[in-house]
Amino acid sequence: MPLVFFRFSFCLLILMPFGLAAQVSSSLSNAKAQKAFEQNLSDSALYYARQALMLAQATEETAQQRQALLYIGQYFQAKGQYGEALSYVNQALPLSSTREEKRQVYNKLGELYGMAGDYGTSLEQFFNALEHTPEETDRYEVYNNLGIVYAKQEQFEKAASYFSKTLQIGEKEKDIKRQISSLNYLSQLNDARGEHRVALKQVQSVLVLNDMINSHRMRAYQLMHAGEQYRKLGVFDSALLYHHMALDWLRKAETAMIEIYVADKLALTFLDQQQYDSAQWYLHRADSLAVAFQNVGYHKFIYEHYIRLYQALDSPKKVSVYQMKMKELNDSIARSVATAKMKAVEQKYQGEGTSKAWPYWAYALIAMGILLALLAYRKLRKRPSELVNDQPILRSQDVQNANEPEKQWVVVQHKNGEAPILVEDIISILKEGKYTQVNTLEEQYTSKRTMQEWEDLLPVDQFFRVNRSAIIQLRYMLNYSFWEYDKYVVRMKEGTNKELVMSRDRLKQLDKQLKGL
Repeated sequence: MPLVFFRFSFCLLILMPFGLAAQVSSSLSNAKAQKAFEQNLSDSALYYARQALMLAQATEETAQQRQALLYIGQYFQAKGQYGEALSYVNQALPLSSTREEKRQVYNKLGELYGMAGDYGTSLEQFFNALEHTPEETDRYEVYNNLGIVYAKQEQFEKAASYFSKTLQIGEKEKDIKRQISSLNYLSQLNDARGEHRVALKQVQSVLVLNDMINSHRMRAYQLMHAGEQYRKLGVFDSALLYHHMALDWLRKAETAMIEIYVADKLALTFLDQQQYDSAQWYLHRADSLAVAFQNVGYHKFIYEHYIRLYQALDSPKKVSVYQMKMKELNDSIARSVATAKMKAVEQKYQGEGTSKAWPYWAYALIAMGILLALLAYRKLRKRPSELVNDQPILRSQDVQNANEPEKQWVVVQHKNGEAPILVEDIISILKEGKYTQVNTLEEQYTSKRTMQEWEDLLPVDQFFRVNRSAIIQLRYMLNYSFWEYDKYVVRMKEGTNKELVMSRDRLKQLDKQLKGL
């Protein structure tokens, strides 16, 4: 009985620190998600945002829940999965208490509905955002989005009035970036009206403003827009020149996503000149980039241009294939948005915001689990021979004489039982189904550890994860070189898999790690 009382008291004692730690961790996870988005590491951002959401729900931290839900919605928005994004952003609305928070959520909902083609609901959400934004200078983003939706509906006068308001706000605040953005949208309106020379003059004015902030990405976008005006004016040489200049600036900005648009515009330029082979090549380039970024939204305009290309080539079979793809894509977006709207209505009338926070007795269960784990660990430390495959890295004094140079060992399963192997002998670790394969200079071993566990376990200054399925020791790397579509090939000196594929983002991380050695 005293032992039970002691355990229960211990659980209660660790309950409050656990809750405080979870609050801090949710805030840190959201911060990591934001940083990952800034570095274009969307998968990492999603991981940290979901981690933050789980911890925030456990501690009833509504502000952190709301932020995590918005980050998750941002991830699916970037992937073009608008219905999935709406389902998360809708959950953030009941968690918003201040005017600023509600304005942010309504504005995001308006963006998502607009991207999905539901312009009526999009406008409704933007006007809701305006109701929670009393200061005129804070309305820039909402005005901008209203202008975009009206432009998509070809209500150009209304769109121009809102872009003029954003331009006035930018000039009042002396914000060059906002002025550039407003002039860009006004030039796009003139483009949509067919006034291409006026649009071209506005773009050239924007290029002058861009010299004041020196943004490679914005310059690339403006050069692309100028090239598009030249294409519509029939000046194809200038159009090609500006589009290629845009590609050069994109490479300087290390922003591959906008390259999808530039490649598509180049395809249209060649299509207008009836240079179908070049048009097809750039459409394939845009399509492959859209696949690489896993973005459904980009495929919509790419399919439209494929249809135009194959109509020009008199290929009805391929036209019907892309018409079918276009229909499936539109139907998929419509279904996901309809589902998200139904969920939003259910949440509104049933009072379901996000998942309810865990009750306090759940904390007690977690605390008891931690206590039992500690007790089990103490027992296992007394019986090291019974450890199977979860043994951490051992130092040299655990397996060698203290007089020998210190080395690192790790225990893995072997066909005849368990085997300690030198960390320095590990060439690579590869994912093989549910297990991982450890390749050394002598032979191969099988481990139950996951790739993430290996990555956390091995010294970060010696090992690098080149992709989801492979970790290599840098001392055995021979070289790496460009392969295709922002992918690189890493070549190894030893091992069974001497060539491994690595993405551009991983290459940047590898360069940083190598410079730090």
